[in-house]
Amino acid sequence: MKKIQILFFLILFYSCKSEEPLKDNELVGTWRLVSRCMSEDNNPCVEEILPYNKFVYVSFQNGRTFIQTYKNTTPREYSFWGVTGGGYEIEGQKIRIYSNTSSSLAGQIFDIDFKDSQNLKIKTKSNLLTLSYTFTKE
Repeated sequence: MKKIQILFFLILFYSCKSEEPLKDNELVGTWRLVSRCMSEDNNPCVEEILPYNKFVYVSFQNGRTFIQTYKNTTPREYSFWGVTGGGYEIEGQKIRIYSNTSSSLAGQIFDIDFKDSQNLKIKTKSNLLTLSYTFTKE
């Protein structure tokens, strides 16, 4: 009986997939915002796809800083982590964003979901507000 229990725990242990922490260089580069989504009070999120002629870029750099740039649009329309940029830290499968619009000196935590090496989704939920941003790598 004891051998069966040990075998069961070994199978359970090896079948659990642990998430590898994200490496900084996986995020480094320029990402173009494809869509964003905001919902309040647990309502369904309606995805807003950026118009074909408007571009918002986030460039994550090795020094744990990021820069936002805009083409054919203004920060007023599509600003999300401050107008021009800020800092970031990787924490496992999460990213902590520091920007001039952050309501806390501790920054804001976002979940990172790589669809593949060219597609990225970053999302967060605070209180009753859910924010989600979808990017493609340039």
